[in-house]
Formats: sequence, structure tokens, C-alpha cells
Amino acid sequence: MIRQINRVKKRFEKEEEEAAPTTKTCPYCKSEVAIDATRCPHCTSELN
Repeated sequence: MIRQINRVKKRFEKEEEEAAPTTKTCPYCKSEVAIDATRCPHCTSELN
């Protein structure tokens, strides 16, 4: 019984780890922007 529970837990943990982030936080205005953005759409600051 416990082994089955652990197997299910491992499957969910792997799925969560595989998801790549799609956003990042602007260091100036703290808004979420797309990961590939070069400029913040909210405060227009350049991002690295």
C-alpha cells in the first residue's frame, strides 16, 4: 500500500519539476513578464 502511494507521489513530483518557467519578474517594477522579453511592458525598462 505504501509503495503504491510513493509511486504516485514520485510521478507528480517529476511532472512539477519538468515544467519550465514561462515568466520572470522585472527587477524594477516587480511585474511578471515573459521569459524571453527584453523590455518590461509595464515600466519599459530593459531586461537582461
